[in-house]
Amino acid sequence: MIVWNQGTVFGLGTSTLEALENAISEYDYAVFVFTPDDKLYSRGTTTHVPRDNVIFELGMFIGKLGRLKAFAVHPVINEMALPSDLKGITTAIYDPNEDNLAAALGPAANCIRNAILKAD
Repeated sequence: MIVWNQGTVFGLGTSTLEALENAISEYDYAVFVFTPDDKLYSRGTTTHVPRDNVIFELGMFIGKLGRLKAFAVHPVINEMALPSDLKGITTAIYDPNEDNLAAALGPAANCIRNAILKAD
């Protein structure tokens, strides 16, 4: 398992898009964790949304690996809006209020593991 924020994907001197294109060819599966980091003002309402780059990266991996090999995980909160194109796709969820990270992500990790075992 590779965690991208540990400096293994986005190397010095490379462009982000180049690094993403290289990563897509190296991995069989991908997991993208959505957090309500940004605010979007649309149609008179402000909502929390995941970062645009995470949505874009999920789209790239779905395009290359397929929907059954690129997973989205998001918090169980009604305040965070997801792009309308993702509303028909089942995603994994986590409890953002859980203090224990393993307990918060455990159910999502189990769902993803089961999906991978079913696909292989």
